[in-house]
Amino acid sequence: MTRAINFGRSWLGEWGGWLTTGHGLLMIWFVMWLLFGAASAEQKTLVTDILQPLFCLGAVSFAFRASRQKSLDDRTRRAWKILSVAFSVYFIATVIWFYYEIIVGGELGLTWADPFYFACYPIVLAGLLTFPMVRSGRSRFPSCRTCPGPDRCRRRISRSRASCLRPR
Repeated sequence: MTRAINFGRSWLGEWGGWLTTGHGLLMIWFVMWLLFGAASAEQKTLVTDILQPLFCLGAVSFAFRASRQKSLDDRTRRAWKILSVAFSVYFIATVIWFYYEIIVGGELGLTWADPFYFACYPIVLAGLLTFPMVRSGRSRFPSCRTCPGPDRCRRRISRSRASCLRPR
C-alpha cells in the first residue's frame, strides 16, 4: 500500500503526471460522450474540433519534455525534438481545420490545413528513424547456441518448420 501511495505522489508530483491524468480522463469522457451522448452532429463536430488541438498540444508538450531529459543520449533527445516539431505541425493543421470548419463554415474539400497534415508524416518518419537502434545478434534461435555447427542448426530449423507445416 505504501508503494502505491509513493507511486501516486511521484506520478502526480509533477506537471507531466497531471497532464497525462487530465488527458486520460478527458479522453474517457470524450469517448463516452461520443458513444452514449445524445448530441447532434453539429455539437459533436464542434466538440471534436475543440478537443483535437488540445490533444495535439499535449503530444507536443510530452515530446518536448522527453527531448529535454538529461538521462537520454543525444540521438534519442534529437529524435524527440524532431517528433515535437512534427506534432507542432499537426497542431497547426488542426487549428487551421478548426478555423475553416467552425469559424468560416465553408466547404472543406481542400483547405490550407492539408499541406500541414501532409508535411507532418515525413517529419514523424524522420523522427522515428532518428531513434538509436539496437543491433540484433547473429541468430535469435536458442538452439543455435548449442548446435555444433551452422549447417546442423539450419537442418534442425528446417525440419522443425517442415514438421509444423505437415498435416496430421
